[in-house]
Amino acid sequence: MDKNQQVLAVAFKKAKRKIQRIKELGITPKMSTKKIDEIVTRLAEAKAIEESVPVKDLLDGQQWYVESLVAASALSGQELLDKEYDDAFADVAGEDEMSALLDGLKAA
Repeated sequence: MDKNQQVLAVAFKKAKRKIQRIKELGITPKMSTKKIDEIVTRLAEAKAIEESVPVKDLLDGQQWYVESLVAASALSGQELLDKEYDDAFADVAGEDEMSALLDGLKAA
């Protein structure tokens, strides 16, 4: 099945931003829990100042975000693009493409 070029463009942009953020934060696939916690805290503190909310209200969301970046850092470029494509598909694809994909899943 050929990939939808509009979905692929969205996926590429998301993957590119994710890679840039991984580099900015110095994230690696085998980071220690301590280092992950430090990044989570730093991001939560910065966002708390920006949004005028307590840091503790942001820790869970930042933990999820950083852990997703750690997982993404372990993927090849193609694997990351495929993952982002799957995530973006429902947001961008047309009804006919969605129906065809679902029919294909049912048949498999």
